[in-house]
Formats: sequence, C-alpha cells, structure tokens
Amino acid sequence: MTNAYLNLAGYLFADLDELPALQQRLRRAGEHLQLRGTVLLAPEGINLFISAAPAAARQWLAQLRGEQPFLHVMRANPGAHRLYEAMGFRDHAESVVRVVARG
Repeated sequence: MTNAYLNLAGYLFADLDELPALQQRLRRAGEHLQLRGTVLLAPEGINLFISAAPAAARQWLAQLRGEQPFLHVMRANPGAHRLYEAMGFRDHAESVVRVVARG
C-alpha cells in the first residue's frame, strides 16, 4: 500500500451561518479522517487547503457539502465490509437485492 495523498485547495463564496458550530463539525470530521491543512471560515465563504488520503479527503468534502455517503456491500464479501468499516462507514440497513438480466 502506498502513502498517497490528495491535496485540495478552494474557495467558495457562500453565506455561512453559525460559524462556531460549523467549525466544530469540520474540525471533528477532519481529525477523525486525519486531514492536514487549513480551513478558513467567514460569514461570506470558506477558503481551504487540505491534504489527506484520497478516500478521507473525498469523505470530508462530502460532509462539508452535507452529503451522506453510502455504499452497497454484499453480505458474501466480508473483506469489503471490513475495509469500509475501517474507512468509517457503519451498517445502516440491510435489503434484499434482485439481479435481473436480459436474455
């Protein structure tokens, strides 16, 4: 396994409210995902430069956007299940899947 990092920089003009709560949420997520860098919050927007493992950086950005990432994992694939748990995902629901094919 390599020690690959994804570096992201950006600025977004946006009306931000409740900056202390947003700061706490982003800091907590960043620490959990082992992000490094700087995030500046102001009432008129956000400025950031972060570096992290690619999956962690993408997960943090999804949280910043308010998205809830999810994955479908087959019960018969315990290796994938362990991998996704290590990435911070958790079991949410189980459903029956029917695979159909033309033919």
